[in-house]
Amino acid sequence: PRYIARRLVGPGRGYGVTGALAGLISSTALTLQFSRISRDEPQHARGLGLGVLAACTILPIRVLVISLVLNHAVALELLYFVIPATLVGVAFSLALLRDSDSVEAPVTAPKSPLRLGTALQLALVFQIAFMVIDYARAAFGSSGLIGSSVLFGLADLDALTVSMNRLAGDASLVTLATRGIGIGMLTNTLVKLLLANVAGERAFRRVTFAGLGSTIVVLAVVLWLRW
Repeated sequence: PRYIARRLVGPGRGYGVTGALAGLISSTALTLQFSRISRDEPQHARGLGLGVLAACTILPIRVLVISLVLNHAVALELLYFVIPATLVGVAFSLALLRDSDSVEAPVTAPKSPLRLGTALQLALVFQIAFMVIDYARAAFGSSGLIGSSVLFGLADLDALTVSMNRLAGDASLVTLATRGIGIGMLTNTLVKLLLANVAGERAFRRVTFAGLGSTIVVLAVVLWLRW
């Protein structure tokens, strides 16, 4: 995230911009990183919190775009999850924007994130997700699929999204696949909330708890209504 932020907008544009860009890559990694920074730089806790909320606001949009490319039917049903979650994130981000601080990026040149090792790890995660989800559905039916959604929502939401869209090639499974992605979004947000509250500074915890906690509640309500 830091690499892309510097390349696109340059240093000194603040944690909020970095967070929004990180939502395109890994909002979980950014949440952990910003949580740690908030303890070293408590004066920037609110700006760091804004960065986390910005990243988490981009995430549902990223999931929607992936689904739109792979399966229009899934993307259409995902709107029930994506729109409320995005609106909550935007509302909290705008509320914090006035108080966010701009922090100079480090003077050392960042390294490119485009590394062969990372690409291979990502390919491995996706292949594991395909195999586990296919096996869970064949062995345990819908309950196995839901369990897999919880598991991969905790670990890698992109792998879950691609796998569920692949599964929904069978039109009868579109609703179930969409529900699985919704569960993954909820559990993924819960992981980031826990990371922020374990590793972050007090003011940072308050900001992230309000924003991420509200997103979790909204996603849970949508899941309940759509079940």
